[in-house]
Amino acid sequence: GGEAERAPSFGTLVGAAGRDGVITVSPADGNEGPSGTAKVVKGEFQFDLDSGPGPGAYVARIRLAPLPGTRLPAAAAAAVAAAATATSGGKQPDKIPTQATFGRDPLLPVAEERVIPIMVPKEAPWKLDIPWQ
Repeated sequence: GGEAERAPSFGTLVGAAGRDGVITVSPADGNEGPSGTAKVVKGEFQFDLDSGPGPGAYVARIRLAPLPGTRLPAAAAAAVAAAATATSGGKQPDKIPTQATFGRDPLLPVAEERVIPIMVPKEAPWKLDIPWQ
């Protein structure tokens, strides 16, 4: 088949202002569109024509780092320390995780994660406001 159609979707995570992380969208059942991954910067994200999903139903997996100054529980703080030790072998971790490494992202060893169904529109504006809270 031909190259899958992609949409330059962008938007805001409503209720996550100021938070950084990553959003990965995968086709929902019945949708054969391409997956996409983008950074979340201060609660906003943007896909381009090379990285964005196509139109249709998707499942968005969103991982956000704790807000700066947020105190982590002791177990989470230990996990961060262990991850820092494990990844300090001199190799720079990949900035955008693959589907295989998504759950083990060394840049976000402890993150809040939500899985939210979304619908990518077929035409402009490709604005997606996704509720975080």
